[in-house]
Amino acid sequence: MAGPMTTAGTDQPPVAAVPWPLPSRLDMSGATELQADLIALAGREPLWLDAGAVRHVDAAGLQLLLALLRSRHRRGLSPPQWSACSPSLQAAAIACAVADALDLPAAGG
Repeated sequence: MAGPMTTAGTDQPPVAAVPWPLPSRLDMSGATELQADLIALAGREPLWLDAGAVRHVDAAGLQLLLALLRSRHRRGLSPPQWSACSPSLQAAAIACAVADALDLPAAGG
């Protein structure tokens, strides 16, 4: 799903909205750092995330992404947009039944 400020005719972020790259590991080992990063990004509008490099995901990583989504919803901000999604994130989100809630694009896209 494209955000309202996408480049004309594409699902890519606008030039001014550089996607924030998620780390390769969205898991308990980096949860504290990831949480701090997501809190810092929480008010950015629009917010584009690049999950193309994500290789390892656990429930803690998914919970942080869902918390970001809920926080933005409570503040009346648009949900994060995705510039890329790795097969690992897509598979973990599907396995935990949160892919629809996160509105992930097709893996690799």
